[in-house]
Amino acid sequence: MTATKRNTKSYEDGRGTSVRMINRSRLERSMSVAELARRTDIDKKRLWYILDGQREMRVEEFLKLCVVLKMDPRSFVTRDMVNGIAEATARSIGRAQY
Repeated sequence: MTATKRNTKSYEDGRGTSVRMINRSRLERSMSVAELARRTDIDKKRLWYILDGQREMRVEEFLKLCVVLKMDPRSFVTRDMVNGIAEATARSIGRAQY
């Protein structure tokens, strides 16, 4: 049996944190990927790829996972994210005034 190479790009740039948190929550509940897929109405193969870091998670998938796993979506937002959005908004507003 050969090991599959995991796409680590999302883990390297920080986006994998939410996937790890979701997967940890799933495992703490002893829930299989198949059961989580059934409860969220996400295709099982697609969910497996998301949890393995091979696919990007869509917003609606993220929200469904949060609901089923009883996770607050706000818990995924970091202070750095908020600051980055505030800075980008300020730059955008500054450009719009000219």
